[in-house]
Amino acid sequence: LFQRQFLADIGGFDTSLTLLPGYDALFRCMEHVGPTAIGRVPDVLYATASPTIDWLNNKAIQAEHQRVVNAHLRRMGLDANAEETDSSFVKRVRYRWAAQPLVSIIIPTRDHYALLKNCIETVMEKTAWTRYELIIVDNDSVCSDTRQFVTQLENLKLSNIRVLRYPGAFNFSAINNFAVHYAQGEVLLFLNNDITITHSDWLDALLEQALRPEVGMVGARLEYKDGRVQHAGYTVGVRFGVEPSFGAEGANESGYLHYLKAAHNVTAVSASCMMIRKEVFIAANGFSEEEFPIYFGDVDLGLKLQQQGYLNVWTPYSRVEHMGGASRLMQERFNVPARPDLGVLSALRAKWGAALHSDMAYHPSLHKMGKLFTLSEGTARFREALPGRPLPVVLANHVNWYGCGNHRVIQPFKAMEENLLLEGGMSLGTSGVMEVAHLQPDIILMELITGSGFPTIIEQYRQVSDAKIVVEYDDYLLNLPMKNTNRVHFPQNIVKNFRRVLDTADWVVVSTHALKHAYSEFHPDIRVAQNRLATRQWGHLLSARGTGNKIRVGWAGGGTHAGDLEILRPIIKSLEDKVEWVFMGMKPDNVKCEFHPGVPFEMYPEKLASLNLDLALVPLEINQFNECKSNLRLLEIGTCGVPIIATNIEPYRCGLPVTLVDNRFKDWMNAIMAYINDDAFRVREGDALRAQIHRDWYLRDAGLDEWRYGWLSDKQ
Repeated sequence: LFQRQFLADIGGFDTSLTLLPGYDALFRCMEHVGPTAIGRVPDVLYATASPTIDWLNNKAIQAEHQRVVNAHLRRMGLDANAEETDSSFVKRVRYRWAAQPLVSIIIPTRDHYALLKNCIETVMEKTAWTRYELIIVDNDSVCSDTRQFVTQLENLKLSNIRVLRYPGAFNFSAINNFAVHYAQGEVLLFLNNDITITHSDWLDALLEQALRPEVGMVGARLEYKDGRVQHAGYTVGVRFGVEPSFGAEGANESGYLHYLKAAHNVTAVSASCMMIRKEVFIAANGFSEEEFPIYFGDVDLGLKLQQQGYLNVWTPYSRVEHMGGASRLMQERFNVPARPDLGVLSALRAKWGAALHSDMAYHPSLHKMGKLFTLSEGTARFREALPGRPLPVVLANHVNWYGCGNHRVIQPFKAMEENLLLEGGMSLGTSGVMEVAHLQPDIILMELITGSGFPTIIEQYRQVSDAKIVVEYDDYLLNLPMKNTNRVHFPQNIVKNFRRVLDTADWVVVSTHALKHAYSEFHPDIRVAQNRLATRQWGHLLSARGTGNKIRVGWAGGGTHAGDLEILRPIIKSLEDKVEWVFMGMKPDNVKCEFHPGVPFEMYPEKLASLNLDLALVPLEINQFNECKSNLRLLEIGTCGVPIIATNIEPYRCGLPVTLVDNRFKDWMNAIMAYINDDAFRVREGDALRAQIHRDWYLRDAGLDEWRYGWLSDKQ
């Protein structure tokens, strides 16, 4: 898309170009305004049946592409041209500069004699560029071999080799800043002591890019010994804020969009082998030695340079071998952390805020937490906010696709979205901090969180967004029944963890008033959003009646309901010959019955209705956990038109026309026999129950208002 008048002002499309006139026009836009002339819309704007690779391999397109690039270079007055590479559709721009600057190669070191010696020797033996000086900065080496080697270098008194001493704690940023004061070159090259030079043109390839006036820093392709990629620049807006690109990618891989084959702009490059003009480095105040002494000084510098309007470039044409972190191998001895911790990432996020939230070279539909540069299925569930954000933007995290994940998050979200009460997206599990940073939600909903790590995660969310944190529970988790199979999965210190989690929340949503009361000591703002059914899942269901030779009496439940099913055991045996017993999900031993195993949740509503029960039994043990449960099982069975007998317990005293009994054999038997002996009574009770559920217990009207208040209102 071009602005019509602007396109006319630059001369319109070049009619001599038959294949890429738009591409040529983009270059001319940049020539008039600069890189800001071009924006992007990260959505599919055009689809074609022709595979991209066919387009790229088209010889006519390749030739016209090269012609367009070379014409741009000529108009810019550059002594440069686009050349063929081993990838036919990737062109390499070769810059030829009249200047022959001195390059100051700065190598910080502490011990590791063999590595340091190898680094220096390969630089001197294999570097084609001759105008360089070596500055070795020794940081309190104690190894005798290293100390002797450094002293020998110093005593040689060569004009192009100097040794500096930097005593004290290992501070990578400070050591490099210190060396810059002594550097005589116009161009700086920061080089780790575990680098091996393998290609003679490595320095030339970096200089080609570094001498471009619009470029800040330039980075090389860092490789492991077997040729795999160790570092190819940094990508921001992923994982916890920043991550090396293409780590461990194969030696011959091209990478996403052929990034590994072409020089391209990145947010930052690794200081393990980084080139920058000295004047640019000094103007940016160098590495931030107090904020980022060891890790991410290079990322911080890259962001500073971007802020000043520079481009940072990674080039695959400068290749060096990098062991990776040799200066940190003796971490216990020198008190150097082996890898960046969450604290330094937090400091980077705190300093740079929105600059870390997204990367122009990384499409928002790609993974932020999984394998980088691969399409994320989860992003299809996020929608960018409408212009002006007229609706609350909600990021709703659910723990599963069934059970509580379905009826406490997925279906309420869908219902409110369809009724234009919210927008945003849902995520299975726990959203990554950069997912939150990208979406910038108004509300983050988190379901059933109890672990000790969640307060830290919530702290990360608050660092990158102003979203309200809402936590959601539909069970009393602090004391599960002894017979509940999930009990073994809950830690002994759950009460302490639970309190810490709720301390970080803005408000809490629960499924019942009893659960609100049970949790009231942990948070002052607890809202009740009762479980309700989704019309598309349940509204059309109606069980058939009288399909068996005897009355079909049934129960449905899973492994966590073993204690509840035991209540019925003596009743089941007593009525074994009078009714057709039907069980779904779980059944008692040694009972003549019809059994249906559990099914995937998307099949569950239809399966439950297809049991064609004439009567359903819903027993519950009397304990605090069950007192806090909801009436969901009554709703699911009752909406199918099946009459119900249930335990007389708090969640089932909800006004629905079901028969409530105490958990005594006689009471259960009397109630069951009343239904068995009166066909008309069963029909009336089933119809009345279904009608009331359809009227009062679906996700619509007043029921949806209750959910809207629970999730979206920031006022009690």
